[in-house]
Amino acid sequence: MKSLIPRNIFIPGTSLFGLLAMLAILLLLSYTYFLASSVAYVAATKELVRDIGGAERDIGELESKYIVFMRELNEKDALAQGYVAVSKTHYVKAGSGSVLFAQNNR
Repeated sequence: MKSLIPRNIFIPGTSLFGLLAMLAILLLLSYTYFLASSVAYVAATKELVRDIGGAERDIGELESKYIVFMRELNEKDALAQGYVAVSKTHYVKAGSGSVLFAQNNR
């Protein structure tokens, strides 16, 4: 009676050298992939840092313009352009299931 368990663990027609060669090729391809991935990551990181620096510069410029405009803004110029002072103010606050009203009568 023949045993169902194979006595040879290697695939017929292959040698240990062939298996090691395939393993070496697999490791080389994996190394190349991960090296390329890390280089791409570093390049993307540098580009993002440059873009963030540009955005921060733009934000700084806008904030400085805002401060200049806020210093130039006054009530006299607003009234000259047709704006009027608020005579009666109403405040609305939405709470949990109810709405609160408050008003300021000047």
